[in-house]
Amino acid sequence: EGTEPLGRGPIVVCLDSSSSMDGAPEFWAKAVTLALLAVARDEKRVFSLITFSSRQQVRQWIFETPPRVDALVESLEFSFRGGTDFQAPLDLAMQTLEGNAFQKGDVIMITDGECSVHPDWASRFRARKRAKGARLFSVLIGTESNTLKELSDGVERIDDFADDEAVANLVFGSS
Repeated sequence: EGTEPLGRGPIVVCLDSSSSMDGAPEFWAKAVTLALLAVARDEKRVFSLITFSSRQQVRQWIFETPPRVDALVESLEFSFRGGTDFQAPLDLAMQTLEGNAFQKGDVIMITDGECSVHPDWASRFRARKRAKGARLFSVLIGTESNTLKELSDGVERIDDFADDEAVANLVFGSS
């Protein structure tokens, strides 16, 4: 027993910036990213944003508390507009969690896509996640993803961008 608060690991958002995210899906996904940044700030957790598209298209920002406005604007304006690959951003997310002293970090994948991953990679990813005590939550925008269902600890699907209450419950609701 003690009075020291337990540290919580980073929040790492993997944000799909493929060409299919253009328009409403991208705006909604970036709004959710901002909301998650606010949660990280309030909980004094490291926050990382990984923007991704095709395999070689991955870029990461790590934000201080409070975040620098110029870096935040740069990250939210950035998009690749390529295809979709999950392996590279999830590998980088795990590297970020493994490089942090705290256990139980959260990775949030926001995507409208589906892609296949190699079965050996999926096994290694699940083992790394388990070893670090990490969780992967996926937010699917107007689509299904069998790949993410197999890798994730929780999956939410959003189909109606006009339903503000559903979006608010997803982002701010209890888990």
